Amino acid sequence: MGSEGHGGRTREDDYPEINCSRIKVGGDLGGLIFVIGVVVCTLVGVPEARGFLGASLAGGVVVSAGLFWWHRQRRGQR
Repeated sequence: MGSEGHGGRTREDDYPEINCSRIKVGGDLGGLIFVIGVVVCTLVGVPEARGFLGASLAGGVVVSAGLFWWHRQRRGQR
């Protein structure tokens, strides 16, 4: 019988949910607004994630500053 149910419906139709991997978001202002919205919703819904977000933000700043410095140094060598 496979994944087909009655009336040509698939099993996925029986469980309605939002699949974020199927939402098309570009790398522009709309994408930034989407990401900010998802982060805010997650922080409201899961307050325990606030420490993880803070640590991730700090780590991201350190890595981005290091990459910025590294690329700037390599540009001077060429």
